Amino acid sequence: MGYLYSTRYEGLTLRKPMKKDQLEVVVYADAPYRREGARSQTGALLTLGNQPIRWYSRRQDIVSLSITEAEYIMDCEGAKDAAWIRQFLQQLHITTPAPVLKTDNKGAYNLAQTSKFLWRSHHIEHRYHYLRQQCQRGLLTIKTIPRKENPADILTKLLPMSEISAWKANWLSSTRRDTSI
Repeated sequence: MGYLYSTRYEGLTLRKPMKKDQLEVVVYADAPYRREGARSQTGALLTLGNQPIRWYSRRQDIVSLSITEAEYIMDCEGAKDAAWIRQFLQQLHITTPAPVLKTDNKGAYNLAQTSKFLWRSHHIEHRYHYLRQQCQRGLLTIKTIPRKENPADILTKLLPMSEISAWKANWLSSTRRDTSI
């Protein structure tokens, strides 16, 4: 409650981008691994033109057996978010390039890129291979990023206020630019 009270005058303002090609959809996904039968916390941040428009943090439905599985499940959820925003923008007659999903886990990235049978991941439910299907169809691009560059960490980990303030400053600076056309 103290945080909400102290930030009651703060907010994000969505601005029209200077150029139409700046309307890139990027989904940042993260899921730290919880051991001993606990479900992992997941977080996703969806941006449009470098401005956050949707975010959430919640527990996964199932217990993951590895960090790669936890991240892959979250990346699949992020792919569903990307498909939703792409369809929403199409209904508004707004065309954008294929959304980009950014993950900080190389194993989840590799699992999304290959359809080969991997013995360590054969137990992952087929419903999570939606991510792989979206990548293969060219409807989604997946990229890896370093953990320090993943703003979804805000939603899944206790971070120092300096890191949270840095992300906040980044978003505020992108919304304060003069974008009149």
